[in-house]
Amino acid sequence: MIQFTPTLTIVTSIGDGAQALGKTSISNKTLVVADTTDHVLIGDTSDTDNLKKVTIQSIIDLSSGGLKTKAGSVTNTSFVTVSGKRVYDVVFSTAFSDANYSVAIMGEDERVWTYESKASTGFRIQSNTNSALSGDTDWTATKHGES
Repeated sequence: MIQFTPTLTIVTSIGDGAQALGKTSISNKTLVVADTTDHVLIGDTSDTDNLKKVTIQSIIDLSSGGLKTKAGSVTNTSFVTVSGKRVYDVVFSTAFSDANYSVAIMGEDERVWTYESKASTGFRIQSNTNSALSGDTDWTATKHGES
């Protein structure tokens, strides 16, 4: 026969047939720094409070405080030639939740800058020429929505 002590109980009955997590289900776990791709458990009010998992990033995206923005600067020597044009692949250290964002590109070199291959994880800066670059190129990605 297996016996469990109350301090080891993870799931308990709360009297109405429902089950609940015991407080040590969380309190005795190792503390870690959350990553935006980690999951948390929620009660989905749009689905009669059924339990669902969501990413930390999806919670961050709901927070007030303005539109989410990512920005960076690319040195002229970081561009590579692809199909006869100088390009640079921007890879976000933390992805947006989707590809619904706007991109602005400003460069010290006179170019008609464009972007392509936009995804939640980044995009490609296109210089539209193979001419050498002499200055840095700055970019900003801003999530769509209202602040």
